[in-house]
Amino acid sequence: MAKGPKPFKYRDKWRATFTLSNRARRFSKTLAWCDNSYFWTLLGISVQTTLRMSSLLVMRWDQFDLDGRIVTVPSKSGQIAIPLTFRAVTVFRQMPRDDSGYVFPLNANAVDMAWDGVRGKVGVPKLQFRDLRHLAAGDFARRGFNKHQLRSVLGHIGQRLWRMSTSISSITTCLTSCTGRSTVHY
Repeated sequence: MAKGPKPFKYRDKWRATFTLSNRARRFSKTLAWCDNSYFWTLLGISVQTTLRMSSLLVMRWDQFDLDGRIVTVPSKSGQIAIPLTFRAVTVFRQMPRDDSGYVFPLNANAVDMAWDGVRGKVGVPKLQFRDLRHLAAGDFARRGFNKHQLRSVLGHIGQRLWRMSTSISSITTCLTSCTGRSTVHY
């Protein structure tokens, strides 16, 4: 007797229920007690941009075109141009500028330690920073992004045809039409 495919199981229920539970509110309350103002902003921007922590930590102010709503950053797949939501642009415009030129003058260890403390207080010790990226991608999909637009927002490469048919301007247009419909809050 042939067995069918095993159903997908979440390793942690948190990943499936983030936007449907009160944990998002608990996250916000917990972050309000964080003494590093850059950390709270880093988390919010990670959800708005779907960028990996490593890309966020090397982001510099000279990589932005805030009027065009684009930031160009290094990533695992090389230099990528990421379209920005209006909310992200507003946050970036209000942020203080550090003399180092980095948007987030933090190191990975400081972020890891702060993240461990926050997720422990919220009661989700298995939630990883990278899960924020996946939550954001899921949110964009629920707002109507197609797979080609999601690949662009996530900075994924591969399949050359989708790159030719999806431009940054179409992504920023989609972000504009979806403003205010987010189900992920920070």
